[in-house]
Amino acid sequence: MPGPGRGFFVLAQHRRRFEAAIAEIPEIMDCLRLSGDIDYLSFTRFPDIEALNRCCDRLSDDPKLSIKAIRPRIVLERSKWFFGYPLDHLKWHDDKGA
Repeated sequence: MPGPGRGFFVLAQHRRRFEAAIAEIPEIMDCLRLSGDIDYLSFTRFPDIEALNRCCDRLSDDPKLSIKAIRPRIVLERSKWFFGYPLDHLKWHDDKGA
């Protein structure tokens, strides 16, 4: 039976392995580690669904990564674009009440 902290160490190893594996896949453009029931959210650009499926299969079939499930979602439409932070509307710490 693992001792205290052992589970975290194993999870950290899997996280590092996963992050190293996706770093080698140029089609994965961005990847965010999340809290909650989903570990990661990635933004990818594959030429077609078959290429996406091959990549998902390759990652999930690797026992060293300990991936339980990959749930691809296809973006149908972008409802809002990010054009940068609204700096003019943010309150800064050095504001003197001006």
